[in-house]
Amino acid sequence: MRAARGLANLSQRQLAEAADVDPSFIARLEKNRYGAINEVTLRKVEAGLRAHNVEMTPETLSKGAGVRWIVDPALLDA
Repeated sequence: MRAARGLANLSQRQLAEAADVDPSFIARLEKNRYGAINEVTLRKVEAGLRAHNVEMTPETLSKGAGVRWIVDPALLDA
């Protein structure tokens, strides 16, 4: 989560605002201090990152989970 937030150049508070979640949730994710995670809340965080052109990638059999910069399609037509 910290890598994704860093790539988006967001503070914990800014990501929390973009995702409409409590900032303490972001802090707990980054410190691996959480119990069960509500999938709806996690999807909100992913959407907040996507709004800043950052995508979380899932773990596969051949590659670990990660984050990547994504191009805004509106910029491709420019």
